[in-house]
Amino acid sequence: MVEYAESVHPRATNGLLFGLLADEVVNSLEENNVRKALTMERIENEVNSALGNNELKQNFMPFAAEFLGFMTHYIKDANFKVCLTAIQITRKLLVLNIV
Repeated sequence: MVEYAESVHPRATNGLLFGLLADEVVNSLEENNVRKALTMERIENEVNSALGNNELKQNFMPFAAEFLGFMTHYIKDANFKVCLTAIQITRKLLVLNIV
């Protein structure tokens, strides 16, 4: 059995946070580093992949509301690209009635 580090974010049975993201992706975003915008783009790509793949979507769906709450923290980010990407991800989830 694989051991995972403790996280404040929910972890799915597939070992990914929110059923979607690897720990290092979330950690990179929360470290407030220069790669934050690139990390947010990576998250957007992961969301797009999950929404287009039934197996990935099933892992993500139970955590969609928590993920939306996680994304809203980045809407007020000082980095415009981070803010805009967070808004785009949030919009996509709301338009598709995921949450």
